[in-house]
Amino acid sequence: MISSDGVLPLELGIAAQIFSMDPDYELTVATYGQVVPVARSGFSATGAAGLDALEKADTVIVPEYAEVPSVAPGRAAHG
Repeated sequence: MISSDGVLPLELGIAAQIFSMDPDYELTVATYGQVVPVARSGFSATGAAGLDALEKADTVIVPEYAEVPSVAPGRAAHG
């Protein structure tokens, strides 16, 4: 699951709850950085892995965000 700046707390929490309870899934939260602010909540989320963890994932969950960046932080746009 990806957690980025502006992730909506309910969306992140529901996906984490559902997939962490399933014994067939190993839930890993990936982030762009070490700590990301959660939209309109006053708290931050941390991830156990970087985005490179997505390369090995069978399922990738992208919770809804308050504002989706057009380019991932630290990445140049290709044009």
